[in-house]
Amino acid sequence: MEETYIRDGCYVSFGGWQYQLRAPRVRGDHVVFLDPYVLRAFDDYRRAARQTRNAFARGSCSNKG
Repeated sequence: MEETYIRDGCYVSFGGWQYQLRAPRVRGDHVVFLDPYVLRAFDDYRRAARQTRNAFARGSCSNKG
C-alpha cells in the first residue's frame, strides 16, 4: 500500500503483514515496524492509557504520593 503522511512528520505504509512508520531525518530515517502482535500490544497500551486519563478527568485517581 502507498505511503501516507499521517501528521507530525510521520508516514505510514502497510506491506500486507506489518505497518511501517517512518520519520524522515537528516542523517537517516527512523523506522518502526508494527506486526500484528506489536500492534495488538500497542492497542492494549492505548486502551489502558485512555482509562487512566478518563479516571483522572473524573477525579477517580489522584497523582498525589
